[in-house]
Amino acid sequence: MSTPEEPTLFETQFDLLVPRVVVDNATGERMTLTVTATPVPPPVVSSLNPATTVSGGADFTLHVLGSNLMQGCVIIFAGQDEPTTWVSDGDVSTIVKPSLFAVGTQPVSVRNPDGQTADEVTFAFTAT
Repeated sequence: MSTPEEPTLFETQFDLLVPRVVVDNATGERMTLTVTATPVPPPVVSSLNPATTVSGGADFTLHVLGSNLMQGCVIIFAGQDEPTTWVSDGDVSTIVKPSLFAVGTQPVSVRNPDGQTADEVTFAFTAT
């Protein structure tokens, strides 16, 4: 219990993974606040535009389309973080340089600032 001369005591407890904040005020009253949070859904990649290009071709803008794409997210193309432009919560883009890639496929994903990452989709580089 706190006395008027003492600062308010803040104590955090976790019972069954439910955070609670217990506050003792200067008059000895105790209040318990239970904190509930709605989890933020992870990003989802539904498609790429375009989904393929010719290996060795000209640079182009790749749009990664989906949902829950937060401002500050990063496109991961072929395992590398790429400079990303946020268009909306359903569209982000980056510049791809096909001259760097042989014929084949490369994984594409998006990582939000909270660290959640979308499942990978495949981008294809084709022969001329």
